[in-house]
Amino acid sequence: MKKKINVILIIVVIALWGGIGYRFLSNYFFTPDQPVLRTYFDSNTDIDNIFVQRDTFVMEPIKRDPFLNKIKSDSKSILVRNNSANNTVKPKQVVTHSSTEIKTYWPKIEYYGYIKSGDNKELVLLNINGSVKKMHIGENGSGVTVNKISRDSIKVSFNKESKVIRHSRLN
Repeated sequence: MKKKINVILIIVVIALWGGIGYRFLSNYFFTPDQPVLRTYFDSNTDIDNIFVQRDTFVMEPIKRDPFLNKIKSDSKSILVRNNSANNTVKPKQVVTHSSTEIKTYWPKIEYYGYIKSGDNKELVLLNINGSVKKMHIGENGSGVTVNKISRDSIKVSFNKESKVIRHSRLN
């Protein structure tokens, strides 16, 4: 009984691998069933009578800027029209919308403290989205710029917006 099952399974496996091998080798060694369409023009063919079909489409604007993490509605739609009757191209219509920024997503910022050296250079320790950074005044890290440093808070700016962040132990 076991020998019959093994023989049947071996035949099924050989049939499956044979089908896979046939499909793989048919791409390289056999001729295709569908003929390749070729267009030949003789020297008497008038080029003006050859028509090219053009498609009509509308390009949708991208609503979110992935680099600045902003959602904006500053968009331009380009409308292209199909005009195959006389085979001339009309100028494109451009539709513009007013640019208004809807929302800015600030990264998560925690202020751990600052160090003041003898040269009056101040260094702050910030946690920006889970990564700890040492920054000086005017330095940019992950899009966040440190503007002002005080003992219990700092003033930072992100995408032209400013916030005051208080020390994380004082919150």
